[in-house]
Amino acid sequence: MSWFDLLAAPLLAGFFIATLAAPLGCLVVWRRMAFVSDTMAHAALLGLALAAPLHIGSEFGIMLITAVLVILLSSKLPEYLPTDALLAGFSAASLALGMILISATGQNSALQGLLFGDILSIAWPEALLYALICVLGLVWLWFRLSDQLRIISSESIATAEGLKPQRQLFEFLVMVAAFTLAAMNAIGALLISALLVLPALSARLCASSIREMLILSLLISWAALAAGSMASVLLDTPTSPSIVAVLALIFAVCLITQRLRKTTAQ
Repeated sequence: MSWFDLLAAPLLAGFFIATLAAPLGCLVVWRRMAFVSDTMAHAALLGLALAAPLHIGSEFGIMLITAVLVILLSSKLPEYLPTDALLAGFSAASLALGMILISATGQNSALQGLLFGDILSIAWPEALLYALICVLGLVWLWFRLSDQLRIISSESIATAEGLKPQRQLFEFLVMVAAFTLAAMNAIGALLISALLVLPALSARLCASSIREMLILSLLISWAALAAGSMASVLLDTPTSPSIVAVLALIFAVCLITQRLRKTTAQ
């Protein structure tokens, strides 16, 4: 079997995942909700654990509902509790409880794949499903990105202009939840946040405008996906950690470059 036969479907699926992750990750960073994808993924594991004993057929549906409920619950708690701290707390609690229930109900075989993912196992039907998810996500971003940015810039002004911040937040959370659940089999629950946050952070260090940040984030996502997948095949390393390692390396290079520029300017 040639490299093309081995990597064609996974790389196509990864291309669509990265294409949606880049702009969505920028929104995550702009909203200062870096823990949101971790919390979604870990709450989804809890939903998976609940699906079996409750005899619910649609695992994806219960995982999505559980993830959104956890995020909405954290947003309703008193304001004196920091949002990031709340998200981290719910993330850890959901992961721990989910793993306990999965172990108790004998679903251990699915646990490894959901935690770390395996993008190289993706076949053509799944790749086409990722394409559909990517298109739907990009359509949502096309119509909502401007409104999301206006709310992030000034919620009070956006409200006066007729926008509904709570509705926009709910749509954003559902979008992140859907992306997280869809990408879990490929990237894994423990690494999904890196795919969203690291490209956006790297792009933010180098970009001078919103448009540049979006474009750079997309290019970084694509480059890390291709390089990490190839490194995984050549070095026989886990694919998802390899992709994240490339993202971390790119972020380190961007951070050092930005630091050197500031030092030189001074």
